[in-house]
Amino acid sequence: MMLSRIWPLVSLHAVIIVACAVYVLADSVPRPVVLTSAMSIPDKSPRRVKIRAALRKKSFALGERVPLMLYVTNMGREVLAVADPRRGGDSLHIRLRKPDGVEEEFTTGEALREPGVPEILVDMRIPPGRQQIFEFDLAALTSLQQTGRYTIKLVYVSKAGEQPWRSGEIPFAITGERVKEHAKTAAEKESLTAKVN
Repeated sequence: MMLSRIWPLVSLHAVIIVACAVYVLADSVPRPVVLTSAMSIPDKSPRRVKIRAALRKKSFALGERVPLMLYVTNMGREVLAVADPRRGGDSLHIRLRKPDGVEEEFTTGEALREPGVPEILVDMRIPPGRQQIFEFDLAALTSLQQTGRYTIKLVYVSKAGEQPWRSGEIPFAITGERVKEHAKTAAEKESLTAKVN
């Protein structure tokens, strides 16, 4: 009689133990991850972001604008708030190697900061499936007065406390072509003026 009362409890404990073992084993199966530029973010994360950087072209004349673009794409299902490197702060670090081998490192916040003007850090909100392009004139951020080959590397922290995105080396050249063309045009104008007079 006593055994008939205990038996249902024993079998219930056995079922619970088996269920716990199955749960633990199922939890140890690796979860899929989504690979993004320079970082892995779990698939369930609402912050899915793709980041890349590029220059508009590979060669620029001395004194010409050097457009640098940082592309940030929201791959998630929710609005994504990212640091806006145009608004100051240290979210975008640039390492520049000049033709003479000298390296310079700075942030867009340092380069764009106006003396006496307080920084007001603002996040950029990117809707799902949309891309935000942050554009800078690299020639306005630092001196590019030497002709020759340069390289830049970028480090972007889209949100404080998260793993930063890092670019590979981006090469480009500064040539003296524009200066020569300008001098040639001025000489031609002088020659034409002399012929008219």
